[in-house]
Formats: sequence, C-alpha cells, structure tokens
Amino acid sequence: MKGRGRRARDEGRSGVGLVVRRAANGSLTGGYRLPDGREILLHSAVDPEDEARFLVKNVRPAERTLYVVLGFGMGYHVREILRRIPDTSRVVVVEPARTVISRAALGVLEKERRRWFRDRRLILQNHHDPATAPLFLADTFARHRLLGLNLYTHIPTACTDETFYRRLLGLVPERFPGALQAHLAQYEGLLENDLTNFWANLPVSWECPHVSFLSGSLKGMPALVVGAGPSLTEDLDAVKAAKGRALILCVATAAPVLMKHGVVPDLVVSIDPNEANMAHFEGWDTAASPLVYYHRIWRGVLSVYKGGKFWFTMEDEPLPPHAGHVGRAPFRRGGSVTFTALQLAHYMKARVVALVGVDLAFHGGRTHAEGAAYCQTLGGSDLPQGYFRVPATFGGQVATNETYYAFLRYLEDFIRREPRVLHVNTARHGARIGATQEMGLSEFLERFCGPGGGMAWKPPQAPRKVSSPKTALRRIEAVDRWARDADRFARSFQDEERVDAVIRAFRGLSLYRAMERSYEDCFYLWEIQARGEGGMRGTAPRARRLLAHAREVSGSLGRTARRLEASAVSDPGTGTGGPRQGDT
Repeated sequence: MKGRGRRARDEGRSGVGLVVRRAANGSLTGGYRLPDGREILLHSAVDPEDEARFLVKNVRPAERTLYVVLGFGMGYHVREILRRIPDTSRVVVVEPARTVISRAALGVLEKERRRWFRDRRLILQNHHDPATAPLFLADTFARHRLLGLNLYTHIPTACTDETFYRRLLGLVPERFPGALQAHLAQYEGLLENDLTNFWANLPVSWECPHVSFLSGSLKGMPALVVGAGPSLTEDLDAVKAAKGRALILCVATAAPVLMKHGVVPDLVVSIDPNEANMAHFEGWDTAASPLVYYHRIWRGVLSVYKGGKFWFTMEDEPLPPHAGHVGRAPFRRGGSVTFTALQLAHYMKARVVALVGVDLAFHGGRTHAEGAAYCQTLGGSDLPQGYFRVPATFGGQVATNETYYAFLRYLEDFIRREPRVLHVNTARHGARIGATQEMGLSEFLERFCGPGGGMAWKPPQAPRKVSSPKTALRRIEAVDRWARDADRFARSFQDEERVDAVIRAFRGLSLYRAMERSYEDCFYLWEIQARGEGGMRGTAPRARRLLAHAREVSGSLGRTARRLEASAVSDPGTGTGGPRQGDT
C-alpha cells in the first residue's frame, strides 16, 4: 500500500492542473493539464535540473538587479537563477492568480528539494490582472534599492495561460519605467516632508493610542468608505441617512464636505505628508471626529486637530523608537488615502463596505466634490494630455489619468484578495472597480443596513496607563541625544561640502540609526539620480538639503526635549504626565 500511495502522489494530478511524475533521473517533473484535456510538459522528462541549467545559461549575474521570471512551473529554472545571482539581487516570479502553479508545486516537492523556497531573495507574486504587475514590481524594485532589471519568460509555463502571459510580457517593459518613476517621486520629499514630519510628530504619537485599539471594533457591522470624488456631491443626502446605520469612515479631503452638509464622520483618515494637506483641516470642527493618521502626516496637522487621534505606520516600516508594546498594523502602500481607509475598514472587521465618492475619474471634468479643497474643473471638450477613458459604473465611459488608474489597480488587487468581505461601488459616473458590486447608496442602505440609530459604534477607549518614570527618562535621554547629534552634525560641515562625505558622516549619527531604512530610501533616490550626473561627488545641493534637514530636526527635537522635561517636572509620578499605552 505504501508503494501504491507513493506512485499516486508522484504520477497523479495535484492542485491547479499540475500533473506530477518521476523523470528518468529520479527527480520530480510534471506537466499542466488544460481544461480541454491536453497536457503541456513543464520540464524535461529525463533530467529537469540539467534542462534548467541550459535554459538560464544566458541569464547573467549582476549586483542589485531584479530578475523578473514569468512563470514558475515546478521551479527548476527559478532555483538555478537563484544559484547564479549575488546576494544583493532579487528574483520575483509572476503568475496569474487563477493558476498559481507554485503553490501546487510546493505541495508535492520533497522536503529537501523545497528548502530553497525560503531563500530571502525569492518573491512570489500572483495577479488577477496583468496590468497590476508593473506597479508591484516597481514597489519591489524600490523597496530593495535595486538598480537593474532582467526579464525571463519560462515558455512552457507561459503556455498554460497564454493570454495572461502575453499581456504581461508586453506590459512589464511598457509600464514598469513609468511606475518606477512614480514610486521614486514619493522619495523626493522624504527629507523635507516625511522624515522632518516624523521627528516633529513623535511626541504626539507617543501620547496617542495606536490604531490597534480599533482592530475588530466593527464586529461585522457595515461601513462606508467616503472619498471626495465628484459623485459625492450627489450622494450627500444618502450619506446623511447612513448616520447611525453604518460606520462613516471618510478621508480628510471629504471631511469638510460632509461637515458642511451636517454629517459628522465617525472616523477621519489622513496620510498626506505634504504641506498642502493643511487645507483639508480648515473650516470645520475637527473636535467632532477622531483622526486616524499616518505618523508622518504633515507636521502642522496634529497641532490644529482637536479631536482624538490614533496613529499607524505602514507594514514595511519599523515602529517609532520607544513607542511601547504595540503591534504592527497591516497597512500596505497604495498611493491613495482611500486605499488606506479601505484597509482600515477591513482591520476593524467590517462585513460589507460601500465605496462612496471613490470615483477615480473626472465626470463632468470635475476633480473633486463641490466644497473640497482644490476642487477644479477641466476646461474644453478634448481630454488633456495624459488622460484617457475607462469603463464607468452603471455603463458608458469616463475620463481618468495614469495616477488615478494606478490607484484603481491597487484597490482592485486588494478587493480581489479579500473575497469574504462584500464591496459595493456606489459612485455614479465613477470608474468601474473590478470585483465590486454596483448599486446606488440608497439601495445599499436598504439592503445591508438597519434602521437609523441601530448601529451604536464608539471609538474604543485606550487604557489610561501613564508612562513609567523609567520610560519617560529613556525618551528624554533619546530625544536629547538625537538633538545634540543633529546639531553637532549640522555645525561640522559647510554647505558646499560633497554629498558623499556628508552622507558618510550622517550615517554615524544616532539620529540616522533610529530611522535608518527611511534615510537610506532617500540616499537610494540620490544614487539613481547621480548615476547620470557623474557620481555622488558633484551633488552639493543634496548635501545642503541634508544639512538643512539636520538643522530643522535639531530645533524640533530641542523643543520636544524641553516639553518632555517640563512634563516630567510638573508631574514626576507619571513621567510624561499623559496617557500612553504599552509602557512598562
């Protein structure tokens, strides 16, 4: 019986059309059975390892290179590429979500043959739509600070889903450069915005509860994720009717629009690290709704926001130093605050989510709902350069641009990976979002929400646990050390110093070590820009930017140190004199 069972595993079907058998040399090999019964041989029936070495012989090893492999098969060619490339490079295997052969292969390969699956250089991605692949490849490229791209197609695997792989083969070289430039553009303002914001916001984040206190708090209730697209203007009465029947979770851009219409959102979400974000917090009562904010939000927002606050980091970021015992929130980057708000609804365990005013398009030439900051109207009947038409909700087409289209792809990919939650797109005349149902907001309320006042949701109260004197002292000492480091560094150089020397000295600071990854993202962008400028030595303007950043952070941290010391003196029994969860 044991032998018969082994043969069944070796030669039977496994998973998504994968057929496994023994090759002549004793290794596992296999094919893929199509719906019409035909079988495509994925690897050699004689010696799949030797075949893999032959297939990838022209793949040249290079430092800091992203090797994009289209198709996994049973992984022999992937393993051979991993053997060839240096430790600084990465391999990303892209597959269609409907036929993830790698998952089936992992289930049948012997234990000793699948150890290489745990290689940290290997990344597996699957997509429902090949158009999303360039976005995620650009994210991987930048996250690992790579410099080169190598594309390899495993022809036998590509034959298992020709439509997907043919489109993918065209889209990667066509759209990857633009996706990468858009991604790197976010790094351009890291020093002046994100990192300066981080140091300025740190004392507030220390005193506010982490977003983990909201985890699971909806317990299966419905939620509205409200954006500021043009269709929100038509749905304001329906949003008002949703109060007390569903959680109203809006982006900061939409908050003043709702408040002017008498709708108090249950939560407001904001992530923008740029100064323009301040405009979204003017002209309405910010004390009325709690704010869920990205810890690098523009530094002026937290001082004017009067309501409660919950902070979070992105999943690929370290927690702030001395933040206490808080867990990571699973927020992925996706360009738009709406994407973050949708992830928050999932994090809170909503059972059904309506996307309201999430147009991702320019119906009637308008950019936003009436009353939103920066609401504009595109002039003329012809589409501006860079704009194009996409399928619209409830039929027809609507104008959008590359930025909004990228946001749409991130939303679609996330929604397709969360089938247990029903997603409804209520935006009239918005762009169609795949994997969502389309219906008017009033119909959504009738079908999925109870009568008015039936939903009692209140923000969970964070424990009133104050900082211990030991924790307060650690924070004061750290802030004082960072401030002195930044000040000493800024005084040690002249503005005309070479950037490579300035960066080398900056890497020796405790300030740098506290946020090393983010500073290295900035230096990575400079490295890419300098490749066409004759190297890093001739880039004095960047050295001046780093020195100016150090001066500003030194001043900000000095004020923070004085604030913490004053608080400790005025209330020595509590350390910082304010509530803080997670201290020991």
